Amino acid sequence: MPHPRRAIRLKQWPEIDQRLWDKASEDADPLFEPGGAAHWKLKTRHTVMTHYGLWLAWLMEMGLLDPTVPPAARATRGRLGDYQQHLRARGLAPVTIAACIRDVHGAIKVMEPDADLTVITDLLVRLNSTAEPSRNKRLRVVSSGLLYEAAIREMRRLHKRRQNSGMRHIAGCYRDALIIAFLALRPIRLANLSAIELDRHLTKIGDRYWCRFAPAETKEGRPLEFPMPESLTPWLDHYLATYRLLLLRDRKSARLWISIRSTHMVDNSIYYRVTTCTKRFIGSPINPHLFRDCAATTIAELAPEDVGIISRILGHSNLATAELYYNQAGMVIVGRRYHQALEALRDKLD
Repeated sequence: MPHPRRAIRLKQWPEIDQRLWDKASEDADPLFEPGGAAHWKLKTRHTVMTHYGLWLAWLMEMGLLDPTVPPAARATRGRLGDYQQHLRARGLAPVTIAACIRDVHGAIKVMEPDADLTVITDLLVRLNSTAEPSRNKRLRVVSSGLLYEAAIREMRRLHKRRQNSGMRHIAGCYRDALIIAFLALRPIRLANLSAIELDRHLTKIGDRYWCRFAPAETKEGRPLEFPMPESLTPWLDHYLATYRLLLLRDRKSARLWISIRSTHMVDNSIYYRVTTCTKRFIGSPINPHLFRDCAATTIAELAPEDVGIISRILGHSNLATAELYYNQAGMVIVGRRYHQALEALRDKLD
């Protein structure tokens, strides 16, 4: 029997599942307690729905999906064990398998808050104890300075070729290099990176660009504001004045990153371009999230006395509530000190 690779969408779920999920997602009625999933961010809700839809698809393919049985009753020990083997047979990494099972647990928990989910919980304990990353991330971490320098060299090379033919191709390559330089300096999360809009998230004040995200737009639920180093200003200026317009052609968009098809770039597209280009630049693919580890490692190695700024660079915060609000002077200093660490590495490389 073929293994399902596509999740069942919400409108195709059994009626009982749809009803319970809708109830779990409701938060509009002030007379009742909000559902268990009402506070989830849209991306979290979508991921859980997708993984639960994969579980339903597998049950359907195996002839085990009884639409009259509630979600928790379907999650028996034997079925969960078989489903785990199915995911392993698909070649999924242990971490991914654990995430799939965890989201099945999360979906059922909010749909049936009073159900006994001991079976799934016990399975998750075993999966999490063995779910180590399939690749050793520490071996793939490189210096942020190396990534930044490679991106600058590429933009400089492309900008010299701007009078040649194939300008839209050059524009796309320049955009990719600029994204890598941006991430090397400010390794924000992929969802925030792809969502950047001009004059909303990115504004120019004097000789530097500032990036701002509201609390609802960040994973941590905190405001995130930071300046970009002035050394990146001319490269952003070139992109906005020339290459972004070439990519847009005659279309309009508020998004910063524009695809070769003149539409805004989505998460998957940016992820692919970043990993592909970093492999070409330095011989090793660096995904957007790994830039965060690269930044933290760079600071710890080059400026260990400034290790406290890592949380600010990554958008985390362990400060007191009164200090969570934006402090412009402090953020300028944080950004400048990180950039100075990168400049120190540049001198060593030169």
